[in-house]
Amino acid sequence: MDMEEVWKPIKGYEGFYEVSSYWRVRSIDRYDRRGIFYKGRILKLRKSEMYNGPIVRFSRDGVQKDKCLGYIVADAFRDSENLQEIMANMPD
Repeated sequence: MDMEEVWKPIKGYEGFYEVSSYWRVRSIDRYDRRGIFYKGRILKLRKSEMYNGPIVRFSRDGVQKDKCLGYIVADAFRDSENLQEIMANMPD
């Protein structure tokens, strides 16, 4: 890929997670309500039995949800000029 990696917030998880144009997901550095600091990191992707592609597990307010990464990337980069190129570079 010769385009620059761009990070965008994930709908419904703004301030918690971001997705990149290289199909990577990261958590954001943040403090919880008790003042404990959490360092952001790149999340691991998993293979899905139901979807034909990678999934990622999000956690917010004690609730965990698995989401298909393809839908997340498409939603985040919907208005991007490079959407076709980004979607074509799905990881294995």
